[in-house]
Amino acid sequence: MYDPTGTYSQHAGVTITSIFENTKSKIIVHLLHDDTLTEDNKRKFICTAEKYNQTIELIDVTNKFEFNSKIEKMPDTYRVTIGTYYRLLIPDLLPKISKVLYFDCDIIFDLDVQELWNVDAEDYCIAGVFDIDFIRYGGVGESVRCFLMRCDRRTYINAGVLIMNLNMIRNRGNLFQNAMNWLNTHAHLMKFSDQDILNCLFYKSIKIIDHRFNNIRPLSEQETRNSIIHASGHSRAWEITGIPYQKMYWKTYLISEWGKDKTKAEIIDLIVSLYAGRKDKWQLWFERIKPALQKIYWSVLPIKYIFTDIYHKLKYKLISGKRERS
Repeated sequence: MYDPTGTYSQHAGVTITSIFENTKSKIIVHLLHDDTLTEDNKRKFICTAEKYNQTIELIDVTNKFEFNSKIEKMPDTYRVTIGTYYRLLIPDLLPKISKVLYFDCDIIFDLDVQELWNVDAEDYCIAGVFDIDFIRYGGVGESVRCFLMRCDRRTYINAGVLIMNLNMIRNRGNLFQNAMNWLNTHAHLMKFSDQDILNCLFYKSIKIIDHRFNNIRPLSEQETRNSIIHASGHSRAWEITGIPYQKMYWKTYLISEWGKDKTKAEIIDLIVSLYAGRKDKWQLWFERIKPALQKIYWSVLPIKYIFTDIYHKLKYKLISGKRERS
């Protein structure tokens, strides 16, 4: 977790609270963070675990690893931060553990996490849910991108919920270093951050599991039931735009350490500020023409990816040739 404004901890807190609320199993939460985590938020995480008689381990990754400089140059198109890459450190940070469940911080539970733990993924490095954006928007462009990156479009999973077989991952070498090496030759094709990295590195060792374990952006209350809701993309769980899982988020927030002492006045102020940030008329107009623009965009993607890949391969050869001559 990367939290420079001190507000993202609330979302992780709601996710953890929803896990504890929906299980009787004993759980250890390993929360990866850096020096942006405040003392007040640390206290709230610890209080959350104590309230449910569970365990939370705060793992500070500050300055423990040197990230590839290419990561810092990545465009923030999909609103990701350096924190999303911390999951690549898990095998090193938890050396005595053979299996973990990984979750993003924009997730709400409506099932017992034990159900996901019981899924058999023993023969695979990672397991997850097929990314629905490949169905909605994939097309030829994503097929070409996957081919050039050397991953399988048929088993391309969303990395927001993962079963990680750490022993099998370690047998393939150091995950973090392998990821940084991958970036050296494929960063120009990367679109979904570490999700692309994981899908490429574990090509042919990925298990597809039931979509209810990573139910991405459900649109009705019925669709949210008995699932792990993942509010990825532009409809965040903590916004107020009328999507059912947003109600689930705020109900959980009110019983979490972040919301339990809020007065009615503070909650009203919070809701008003969120409404004030809703889309203006220009943005609403853009939403109407967005489908047409997306069709044009996805149709030219294959050409873009092919020429971009050719350009970078030539660039790598030129650089390698200059090094050999020198």
